[in-house]
Amino acid sequence: MQINGFVDALFARYADIRGPAYLWYSIRLEQLALAIFGIACISAVVPRLSRAIKKNDMPEAQGLFSLSYKRILAVMVPCTFAIIAMGTAAVNLIYGRGHFSEFAIGKTTVCLWAYGLGLVPTTLVILFSAIFYAQNNFRMPMLISVLTVIVNIVLNAIFVLGFKMGAISTALATSISAFVNCFILYRMTGKMGWKPEISFARIFKIGCAGCFAFLCALTVDYFLLSPMILSPLMEGALNLPRTIVPQLVAFFTQCAAFAGGLLFYAYAFKCTDIIELLQDFVFRKKTMEVE
Repeated sequence: MQINGFVDALFARYADIRGPAYLWYSIRLEQLALAIFGIACISAVVPRLSRAIKKNDMPEAQGLFSLSYKRILAVMVPCTFAIIAMGTAAVNLIYGRGHFSEFAIGKTTVCLWAYGLGLVPTTLVILFSAIFYAQNNFRMPMLISVLTVIVNIVLNAIFVLGFKMGAISTALATSISAFVNCFILYRMTGKMGWKPEISFARIFKIGCAGCFAFLCALTVDYFLLSPMILSPLMEGALNLPRTIVPQLVAFFTQCAAFAGGLLFYAYAFKCTDIIELLQDFVFRKKTMEVE
């Protein structure tokens, strides 16, 4: 990830003198989401998974692997939609003052969207790699990572030098290379007998829940004084609030709309993965506090 980020900055500088700044500000938010939600949702499971593999307790290891896989999808798929829904409001809230112009906010947000598309595969790579590490096989993940860097460089060259797509294409190249990395590891772990044990229908439900939550946030955003979710795609002035109170109101309004839409869909359409996630991390915590 760090090497790809460095390569992105070089190509972004070639495409736009301000390109590296857009990438730097956007990737900080993407890495924050990855750390808080992605790495956190598997950090407690990976050590247990490694111990089970080392003890050759494959039934327990397979169960932990499947649980982690489901948790990652239940957390990171909605998180990806949340980045698209609340990206503009978040960037504007954090950076939208002083000499950080509306134009820069729009470019930074689009780069954040592009990086956000790689959240799911980036998190899954951590899980898949843990299987190899537990078996003391560090060479294979390293070779795949080198291949991923090469893919990223080639895509950057095609997007920036060939198609003249600008700084956003470098962030998009990083996300695509993350999908390549994830796909190769997924196929290799599958051949080793590791199965995620989650149906396509359940994955589709999680995606629909995130999409519905995004539409709820988009609907609420339409009735705000300064609609902002899709404003980075529009040409001209974005008309974003530049003072802290309206920025906070816009951000938390969209957060509430997204969270409300996600919860409504999960319970109305029986999206069990999201419901179980809430029960494990919210209701179980409350029960433990009461005890």
